[in-house]
Amino acid sequence: MVVNLIQGCHTELLDDEAYYWKFSTQLDWGYFDHPPMIALLIKLGYFLFKNELGARLFSVLLNAYSIFLTEQIIQPKDKKLFYVIILSTAWMHLNFLAIPDAPLHFFCILFFYLFKKYLDDDSLVNVILLGIAIAFLLYSKYNGVLLVITSFIVNINLVKRKSFWISLTLSILLFLPHILWQVQNEFPSLKFHLMSRNDPGYLIYNTVNFLYSAPLFFGPFMGLIFLYSIFKFKAKDKFGKLLQINGLVFYLFCLLLTLKGNVEANWIVPVLFPSIYLAYHFIQDNHVMMTWIYRLFPVTIFLLIGCRVLAIYNFLPKDLSMRPEFHNNRQWASQIKSVSNNRTVAFMNSFQKAAKYEFYSGKPSFSLNNAMGRSNQYELWQSEQSQQGEDVIIVLNYTDEKVNKISTGKGDYYYYLQHNLRSICGVEVTCHNKKINSKSNGSIQIPVSIKSIKGQTMTLEKDNVYLSYLIFQNKRKVIEAATEIRITSDLVGQEIDAIINTPLSKGRYQLVLSTQTNGLPSALSKCGLELEVE
Repeated sequence: MVVNLIQGCHTELLDDEAYYWKFSTQLDWGYFDHPPMIALLIKLGYFLFKNELGARLFSVLLNAYSIFLTEQIIQPKDKKLFYVIILSTAWMHLNFLAIPDAPLHFFCILFFYLFKKYLDDDSLVNVILLGIAIAFLLYSKYNGVLLVITSFIVNINLVKRKSFWISLTLSILLFLPHILWQVQNEFPSLKFHLMSRNDPGYLIYNTVNFLYSAPLFFGPFMGLIFLYSIFKFKAKDKFGKLLQINGLVFYLFCLLLTLKGNVEANWIVPVLFPSIYLAYHFIQDNHVMMTWIYRLFPVTIFLLIGCRVLAIYNFLPKDLSMRPEFHNNRQWASQIKSVSNNRTVAFMNSFQKAAKYEFYSGKPSFSLNNAMGRSNQYELWQSEQSQQGEDVIIVLNYTDEKVNKISTGKGDYYYYLQHNLRSICGVEVTCHNKKINSKSNGSIQIPVSIKSIKGQTMTLEKDNVYLSYLIFQNKRKVIEAATEIRITSDLVGQEIDAIINTPLSKGRYQLVLSTQTNGLPSALSKCGLELEVE
């Protein structure tokens, strides 16, 4: 805990941490990407310390208590072995970060701890505590629900207990505010995680990447032992078998998700506690494995301490960078601030940079989203809408030699001053087809409708708004163009034909129809379809 407090104080924020810190400035029952637990914890810590340590304080505390609780469950006879396993686990060195996985890891352990007690004694106290733990687990991160479902299915006879339904009802009631938030905001989190994150077709890279990154996430050597313990080690006790089934189901579920998109290594954090439990019992009974664990321990610690130091001080050569988002953030924010003249800064398609700039500069910022980016929390906050008509500094996420350039501690950034920002026109394009075929190097007519966006005022008569389209192949933009159709109030609620020029090469593409306002890039759009060019 002491090491992590020092680390948390002297390590600058990751991009995601800054984004979650921004969550904490506007507490709510939910956010676009995640449930609200991490925002609440950052809010509490930042109230005490207005710096990186404040943002990470409760992650550090929960990590320390996670180790304590793990020891209480395992009750290791060989404490030296137990702590060698803990210290050889990479995630235990990363768990100072202010990210949703920190409370997720803790509440996963707490859930198993209370579930074990509940199986032995379904007293009212255990029932209530279990219901609270389940709710807090879901408030941390959605994937924790898989542990709850798997555990109850393995113990299906629990449905005969009245206490089971009491505990389940309590957890649902406690989680109800977040469910209502999702309903009120038209389920943004579910749409994002279940649909928007999908890749266009299966990519073998996603599966291969997950297979090698998942073990490395747990540690340079321990990760392989954890996987072996989950898939091969035969647990002797009932609780160990429950953990093994949970580990198997969760890992295979993540592997299955690679069929539809990229799976990040940190998604398997819920597997860590079952892995540690099983690995301890496996190594304890295997003297050869125990010998190798002790031999590799100095190498493991050397590598992990090196990574810790690197997070604070970048000692690598300039041409060899590792997690550069840890470094030069204060300098970068100060340099961007120096050219803003106290104007609001908008970062194109970068909600993380917007949040990080605000954290380190103390000045407001927002993400200016377009069709090359994705939806995020700034949309729900309507940050862009509140800046319409204002003079804004727009920082690009691409190279453009026609505008101003500033060299910062994090590289060159291109920016310009946008007088009277008018990026929102108040309408959206909707498609009638999911898939369409066409000939190469030609044109095709696609029927679309122009609809007004709820809660937005239309500015069509004041601004130059044109129907536009983008064509992607394997996430790479092939074509972006504006059509000759200018959108006016007369077209709102009408169906029109969009004329699209098709690519030169045959193949499968993704077509997005959108609007282009005042020469800015095409706006974010829900009108996407598959284009097959023959």
